[in-house]
Amino acid sequence: MSSENITFKVKEARDMLADINDVLEEISQWCLNNASVAISKLQDQWANICSTAKSTESDVFIQQCEDILADCETFQNQIDEKSTNFTDTIETRLPSIKKLAGNDDDTSSLVKQILQHWNETVQPQLVFLYEKLEELELSIRDMMAS
Repeated sequence: MSSENITFKVKEARDMLADINDVLEEISQWCLNNASVAISKLQDQWANICSTAKSTESDVFIQQCEDILADCETFQNQIDEKSTNFTDTIETRLPSIKKLAGNDDDTSSLVKQILQHWNETVQPQLVFLYEKLEELELSIRDMMAS
């Protein structure tokens, strides 16, 4: 194999990694700029409903609770989808990247960095947001049950 062919394969592997990294950054930005803000608004909305509700049995209260629960479910589904899509992408592309890159240390290092960023930063962000939604749901369901 010529070194030109090896260089092309390594470049192709790095391009794939750049695409994966872009997706990872998009998920991270979505967590910070969209989901986190929206979940905080849902929590504020819930606090407002609790402070103004005259009865937990009124149709208005129940509808407001159901609306927030629906929004929680939507965000949970989006979190699940983003997590699943990313892990599926990694599982699908990683073997090709490793095959294309061969023993290229820089590419191996990039793979490790991307996986580390996912495992230590982005995935925990998703888990944290998901847990915040679960807490909000539990609070709403408890109030609806009383």
